[in-house]
Amino acid sequence: MTTTTLWTDRYLNAVLKGIPVDQRAEVGKELRKKIDGCVLERMVQGEDPEAAEKVVLRELGDPIRLSARYSGRSLSLIGPTFYPEYIRLLRLLLSIVVPIVTVVVGFATALSGQDVWDVVLAAVGSGFMAGIQVAFWVTLVFAMIDRRTDDSRTITSGWELDDLPEVTVNRIGLGDTLASITGLSLLVLFLLWQPTYQESLDPGSPSIPILNPELSTVWIPLLIVVLLASITLELIKYRTGKWTVPLAAVNSLLSLSFAFSAIYIIASDQLLNAEFTAAITPRDFAEFVELVPTLVAWVIAVVTVFDVTEGWWKVIRGRD
Repeated sequence: MTTTTLWTDRYLNAVLKGIPVDQRAEVGKELRKKIDGCVLERMVQGEDPEAAEKVVLRELGDPIRLSARYSGRSLSLIGPTFYPEYIRLLRLLLSIVVPIVTVVVGFATALSGQDVWDVVLAAVGSGFMAGIQVAFWVTLVFAMIDRRTDDSRTITSGWELDDLPEVTVNRIGLGDTLASITGLSLLVLFLLWQPTYQESLDPGSPSIPILNPELSTVWIPLLIVVLLASITLELIKYRTGKWTVPLAAVNSLLSLSFAFSAIYIIASDQLLNAEFTAAITPRDFAEFVELVPTLVAWVIAVVTVFDVTEGWWKVIRGRD
């Protein structure tokens, strides 16, 4: 029998934020049962239900302290409020950034004519350094957020029931927002850097731009504008807290604009520099390089379909 109200929902929401995802259901069920039992005992003694509930919650203490006790670990650098999202984002970025950096550096080193061991060492070393950079900056950002946000109280600080956060359904998480912004920012940096990148296929030979230099006049600035608009949309989504019809519509427009522009560039054979393509034709890896635009187009198409569908699905689910 449930004897509790929204106060308990808010209290449980605050506690479970610092509990590992795979333990939240069990801890939430156990804690709610305990609260219900204590409230019922007080009601049997003649106390008002709401007053009894507030007394029980106050006796349980600060939800951050209780969360740390249930999780069984001391979270000093990043508190339990943001720790789950911190770990989730760190794992996500490491699984994306490290492989990409490793492959790109390995490919670029191979193009420069280095031997196999030099290629492997350059790729692995760059991937390792990228992992360290990702871990450092993500940890630094979350540590600063944890200390500056209004909800980042320590487990010894005072608290009141009114400090409990409101319960939100399907709220857009900080980790998801930072992950999206990081990915979009990396694309912007890549588009800004790539037009100036040139590769020499033979020692002593002139360097050749890989991408078509003509893209820098219209297409690359256009793609950068779309990506910057997408970053702004991510901030607005987080500020709003949930997906809405206007946000899903704008997200679809931006995603499709980027996809159609990029796929048009690839389909019209404008992506690679013709001089670079001619230079690699007699080489062993020429077939692989020729497949790259097609692979990129398929990746963009799949990611776009997923992104647009996910936005509208979350709008529909949020109305349930």
